[in-house]
Order: sequence, then structure tokens, then C-alpha cells
Amino acid sequence: MTMAQDCNDNNALTFKGNVAHSISGGINGVGAVVFPDPAKESHAECHQVSHFSAYKCEAQGMLTWGDSKEAIVSDLTMVDVAGGVMVNMA
Repeated sequence: MTMAQDCNDNNALTFKGNVAHSISGGINGVGAVVFPDPAKESHAECHQVSHFSAYKCEAQGMLTWGDSKEAIVSDLTMVDVAGGVMVNMA
């Protein structure tokens, strides 16, 4: 699990350039779980996930969830993952 970056901050290094590979565990086989940073008030409005790759995951390559009105998901590469990308918001 990791925290998302600020929206429209494409230079953020929060979670940039990571790769998940061969994640097993059935329903828990998610490559990355990313959530809005509760310490940042702006994340209640919007959070962003970008520059991430996942392959050979038994569930989603990337899952983001949390109390946020908007999520920006960009520059992701998902290969041979069962569930692609999942975005859940409250």
C-alpha cells in the first residue's frame, strides 16, 4: 500500500516508476494498492496515480480507493493481469 500523488503533479516521485511482477494470492493478488494521503486536504478532492506498470498479477494490476471526489489515473501499463485497473471512490 502506498499513498497517491497530488493531482496534475506529473513530476511527483511519490510512486513513480514502480513495477509489480508475479503477484499471487488470489483476491489479494493486487500489484499495488494506492490511496489518497489523509494528511493532505487536497486529496479529499482529487488524487492521482501514474507511471506504474504491473504484469502477471492474479487480481488487479493497480487498485486505488479512498475518500476522494476525483481520481486521475494515467501512464499505467498492465500486462497479463486478471482485473486490469480498479478505481473505487467514496
